[in-house]
Amino acid sequence: MRCCKNKIIIEVNGNKFCKKHFISYYERKVEKIFRRYLQNKKVVVAVSGGKDSMTVAFLAKKFESILKSLELLFVDVGIKGYSEKARSCVAEFAKENKMNLNVIKLEEFGFTIDELAKIKKRKKIKQPLCSICGLAKRYIINKFAYENSYDFIVTGHNLDDEVAFLFNNLSNQNVQQALRTDIALETRKELRLVGKVKPLYFLQEKENLMYAKLRKINFFEGRCPYSEKATQLKMKKAIEEVEKVRPGFKLNVIKSFLKVKKRLALEKEKIRLCKVCGYATTSEICSFCRLKERLKKLKH
Repeated sequence: MRCCKNKIIIEVNGNKFCKKHFISYYERKVEKIFRRYLQNKKVVVAVSGGKDSMTVAFLAKKFESILKSLELLFVDVGIKGYSEKARSCVAEFAKENKMNLNVIKLEEFGFTIDELAKIKKRKKIKQPLCSICGLAKRYIINKFAYENSYDFIVTGHNLDDEVAFLFNNLSNQNVQQALRTDIALETRKELRLVGKVKPLYFLQEKENLMYAKLRKINFFEGRCPYSEKATQLKMKKAIEEVEKVRPGFKLNVIKSFLKVKKRLALEKEKIRLCKVCGYATTSEICSFCRLKERLKKLKH
């Protein structure tokens, strides 16, 4: 379907949009999620400097009147030549948009991703760096949000991320992990777990890139030097090929899964508090604390 007679700039799920109607369509989808989940909430947006997180930060500012309060959080994971540039981009964005930016360094927790990469190479740690980096950032972001009494964490996860996450876990028969994909995850204060909302959940990477360019949102285009062999990227490329053959594939898959998820009467994972740090985990000691303890031994 074509929106109008004006010049077409993008085709999404079989629909063709001109600049004006694409922006309208895009912003309506995001605003709907903000109004549904974040009305009068204290929100922190986790930003990495990339197009998706900077776009969602831009939109959070645009719909700020819906929220109770809004701040940004950047986790510096310590990748030389990469983290500094990403942080600089985020700082510039925060200044231009008059937003408060919080910065936390991974080294405050005893290690950096650069150090971890050296240990991995020397000691042959099997877990992928991207997986460990993601684990660390999730832990730090949740800890910061909980300790500062935020109602929700907003992230830039998009449709491509979620479909790749879904297929990756289902292909490994990790059903419980796959079931974690959703537009919003609830806050559970008794478990020191702050809820997450993903306003770009139903929007593809190409849509986010187009919107960012049309709105002239400044974002960091560099790629993490450790991401070349990431399974998530390979999965995304494979899924994109299917999308080309069958437009709307990604959106239909995630919508179908959400419907199935609602109907499934599966027992929820037992979540408890970590015996070491006191934050939410499905085991006695959380993955982040186990990681830190292992790294201490490997450093010696």
